[in-house]
Amino acid sequence: ENLIKENINFIKNYSLEPITFIEETSETITISKNTIIKDDFIINPNQELIIEPGVKLILDNAYLKIFGRFEARGTDKKPIIIQGKGELGTLYFNSQKDIIIDNVMFKNLTNKKSSFAQPASITFYESDFIDISNSIFSNNLSGDDYLNFFRSQNVSIKNSQFFDILNDAIDSDFSSISILDSQFNNIGNDAVDGSGSSINIINSEFISIKDKAISSGENSKFSVINSLFKNNEIGIVSKDGSSLYASRLKLIGNKLDF
Repeated sequence: ENLIKENINFIKNYSLEPITFIEETSETITISKNTIIKDDFIINPNQELIIEPGVKLILDNAYLKIFGRFEARGTDKKPIIIQGKGELGTLYFNSQKDIIIDNVMFKNLTNKKSSFAQPASITFYESDFIDISNSIFSNNLSGDDYLNFFRSQNVSIKNSQFFDILNDAIDSDFSSISILDSQFNNIGNDAVDGSGSSINIINSEFISIKDKAISSGENSKFSVINSLFKNNEIGIVSKDGSSLYASRLKLIGNKLDF
């Protein structure tokens, strides 16, 4: 409950920042070679940022804010790497345009580059379409969450890995998320924490989660099907008027399954 209040306060504070967007012709910004970004870097609503396969994007004491379309589409042989350096990097998305993340490796990120104490290394705020696939999230260095979804819809996470994460891997506030064929390993707190959210999880694995593999809270609706829970502190928790449907689960060596 305290974390939800902190997240809501962050959003309220952030919305007070004076940002003026000038209507211009649509513009595409393409990053096609290894690049270092320093300080704040903003993609406006009329712009789109495309990161091409094989690019290594270094956020060196940088805050990347996306208000337009975002496409980072790597390949198996040429993944994209987005990595923090120095005092490290933070990402923030607030877009009604498509956000596409495919074959991207995120590592060494922090929440501290936001001037309003953003709780996550990567925040998606009121974003309408988020497609994450074949991607890796690891080794964040600060923050309550690695990914935070706040009032975001049509979120799809497929065939992705989350490992060696400081606290929560995914925190969802009032969002709608589908997680398919994904793995969570060595998570410092919760793997998937939902508040007021609708979350479907299918064919996924949760191993060595230090607190709850799945936490359904604050009137959330969860569905968990055909998934593995192994060597976790707690497998599944449903509380605060939430509902959770579970089917075909493998529960092995957890201190507490439910």
